[in-house]
Amino acid sequence: MFEQLARIVAMERRCCSFLRFTLTSEPGDGPVWLELNGPPESKSFLAAFWE
Repeated sequence: MFEQLARIVAMERRCCSFLRFTLTSEPGDGPVWLELNGPPESKSFLAAFWE
């Protein structure tokens, strides 16, 4: 999962330079977290992205 998300982040960084991506992998077989942050006006963009 981490590698797949890392590829997605690499692609999205090219078109969405206003976003901050944080990819975290917990130790062992723990969860992988993807956090997206951006300026206030990016909230509607992010909501539409995940629909």
